[in-house]
Amino acid sequence: MGIVAAFDKVLFFNETSKYCVLRLKTADDMIPADAKSPYRYSDHLIRFTAVGYDLPRTNAIQIELDGVWQSGKYGCQLQVERWHEIVPPTLEGIRGYLSSGLLKGIGEQTADAIVQRFGIDALNVLEREPERLLEIKGITEEKLEDIKTGYAESKAMRDLMTLLAPFKVTLATALKIYEHFGPDGVKLLRQSPYRLCQVSGFGFKRVDAIVQKSGGDPHDPMRVQGALFYALEQGRNEKGHLYLGAEELIKSSLLLLNEKIPQLEQQLSRQQVEDTLEGMIRNNVVVSNKGNIYLPHVYTQESETACKAVQMTLEVPESVRLAPVMERMKSRLGINLSKKQSEGVEMVFRHNLSIITGGPGTGKSTVLKAVIEAYRAIYPRKIIKLAAPTGKASRRMAETTGIMDAQTLHSLLGLHGGEGWQKK
Repeated sequence: MGIVAAFDKVLFFNETSKYCVLRLKTADDMIPADAKSPYRYSDHLIRFTAVGYDLPRTNAIQIELDGVWQSGKYGCQLQVERWHEIVPPTLEGIRGYLSSGLLKGIGEQTADAIVQRFGIDALNVLEREPERLLEIKGITEEKLEDIKTGYAESKAMRDLMTLLAPFKVTLATALKIYEHFGPDGVKLLRQSPYRLCQVSGFGFKRVDAIVQKSGGDPHDPMRVQGALFYALEQGRNEKGHLYLGAEELIKSSLLLLNEKIPQLEQQLSRQQVEDTLEGMIRNNVVVSNKGNIYLPHVYTQESETACKAVQMTLEVPESVRLAPVMERMKSRLGINLSKKQSEGVEMVFRHNLSIITGGPGTGKSTVLKAVIEAYRAIYPRKIIKLAAPTGKASRRMAETTGIMDAQTLHSLLGLHGGEGWQKK
């Protein structure tokens, strides 16, 4: 049974994260003694502090809250895990709720019109038959969509933030989770919070520690799936592997799953991991290619890159007269190339995609410099862009070629990780 309370005062509210600390009032005498305000009020109600995401800051309604009482620097407070509105079943109660600001797209005038048209049944119409709002003058198809979207998103985000309270996520992270799972996110995560392992920033270890602390089932198939995801992500982030062989993936996941289970009889078996992996392959959750297991988006990226490389290789670039350019470059810049280096430069101008390789001191930088100088001579108006995998490599490239705006590949392509992009 939750605590029924009403809004009394805002103690703290962050507009960006929607994190708030409110003083609430209630007639419930089951409030812990150390959580009750010591002050007496004329209404004889008990005041206490509640902390949560986007709690209603209006006295137009009451709310029923569930959560955990926690003592800290600011005393004993209710850490709200879930809540819902209790709207008085009266015209004034419904009008007050609709115009409270809790529902996006509905202001005081629209709230009055809805109540006048549908009376005591207004909330049922909003919940189950929102298209009937078009019967009200001034509510267009466009405004109806705004109301429906605002109502659905507001409810979904509140439910999601409440569900994710133990993970201490920010609003930005919750939005990312909402975008990943869509409107059914809360339902799916209630079935198994291990689905969070599919979202960047929620590595298996983070999710597992919280779920197991809450009494989660260590044999939950979604836990096994989360470990498999984590092993693939770890291989990519820490070792640069685009895929893992099935055997290596199963072993890594099994070690991860049983790391915190000392009792042998309670540990997961290899067969459980194999069965889960087979199911993931069948359902296209991961991709198996000749026994190598990929995350789907990584497989797509590799496939598209390979196709693009083949396309570039098959295209024949325009023919250029390179010999006179090389002679002028040699006399003007004093660049003397070996036979192999000269062949390397010629190769670059015969193909749209070239790879210059060799060990340290074999002249790769000299070939690159010669390619750039020749390209400048042949195409003086075109722009040259240089990029390397790391900052150190790009700086070295700039020093060698004289093109000081050499960048990392991530910068050149505009790939910048946002919040939550981390390995674990």
